[in-house]
Amino acid sequence: MVAAKVYLVRTLAKLNALFGRGQVVSVGVILLAGLAASLAFLVFMNSAAPNTITIAGGPSGSVFQKNAEKYKKILAREGVTLKILPSEGSVDNLRKLSDPKVKVDVGFVQGGEVKGTAPANLVSLGSVSYQPLMIFNAANPKPCFPTSRAKGWTSARKAAARARWR
Repeated sequence: MVAAKVYLVRTLAKLNALFGRGQVVSVGVILLAGLAASLAFLVFMNSAAPNTITIAGGPSGSVFQKNAEKYKKILAREGVTLKILPSEGSVDNLRKLSDPKVKVDVGFVQGGEVKGTAPANLVSLGSVSYQPLMIFNAANPKPCFPTSRAKGWTSARKAAARARWR
């Protein structure tokens, strides 16, 4: 017991010599430094990426839903759980992303849905794919070039064959 008291007195004397102040100030500085280090550690841990992400997919069987399933498999390999929230499509995904009451982190939205007035709290992460524009006209049907015959053809030969079909 006497050895413990001697050790404590020597430690406090070393702190007093180190900081040049009284024992209360020395212990206070050490406690304050420990509190600051603990706070910095907690802030760092809370800034880590989430383990669970919620995505606004699309109707069952849609391209949005299939892409969400692909992302679910990819993120699962990295230890991230992806919750897929079904939706009615691009407009519904945009509505869910804009509404802070709906807990959706990401979603698929077709280009041009916003029509120039992007919501302030949304950011586009980029394009996933392009969707082709298809125009059908039944008023003046013309025979089109049968692409099934063009397997193995060079691009020049295909262009020449298309020109003959016009």
